[in-house]
Amino acid sequence: MSGEQRGQDEVLEPGPDEVDQRLREIGIPVDRVREALRRAHLAGEDIRLDPAFPRTFGGQEIWGHGNGNFRALMKSLVTPWSFDDKDNIPWVVSPDGRIGITMVRGNKYTGIDKRASTRRPRRTAGIRIIRANNDARQYELIRLQPPGRRGDVITLPANRQNYFLLYNQYIETRMGLDINSVRWELSLAMGVTRGGRLIQWQERLVLPEFDLYERDPDGGRGHPLPPPPDVHVPVERIAG
Repeated sequence: MSGEQRGQDEVLEPGPDEVDQRLREIGIPVDRVREALRRAHLAGEDIRLDPAFPRTFGGQEIWGHGNGNFRALMKSLVTPWSFDDKDNIPWVVSPDGRIGITMVRGNKYTGIDKRASTRRPRRTAGIRIIRANNDARQYELIRLQPPGRRGDVITLPANRQNYFLLYNQYIETRMGLDINSVRWELSLAMGVTRGGRLIQWQERLVLPEFDLYERDPDGGRGHPLPPPPDVHVPVERIAG
């Protein structure tokens, strides 16, 4: 078995109940984050459907609004998270500094299986961050070793764990209707090639996909409906 295959087999993928518990431990208000991501996609859809805009701009809008909405939400919590924009990557960092999260578009396997990855390879900063995740994991494993078995190998810093909140929008036809949905997951990358392709995850917290045009919790729709057509009803005066 190759190193890549072995790494992929060791991915921690808890079930739905365990995912909810794990996200509560991290401090993620799932319903509110989901709504922030949905509204970001709606902003991108408005751009995508307008032929005047560049074709790639809709994706940039989703990424920008998604990270902006998400970070503002986490900053507003009772115990606020903080921002980190080093290397122009929009991270939001937990109050204890141990977890960082950034939102990025995933590939077609996002929310489905272990082949999930970012849609595009990571660049130099992203590769360095993923390797730092592995350093932090090695440090934790060493720290948990019983005294006397650690040797002289405790040389790595206790870096924060950096998660990707991956999202991928897709359209599926059901009963003759196009359903516009989003799959998403919060995952911790551990392995990356020199070219920036993600090949190993330590943890994948897969969340239920959602319909982009579903109703808001207050009963309204998150996307404006087209105006109703003009209807002209002839009226005859009744002689009296």
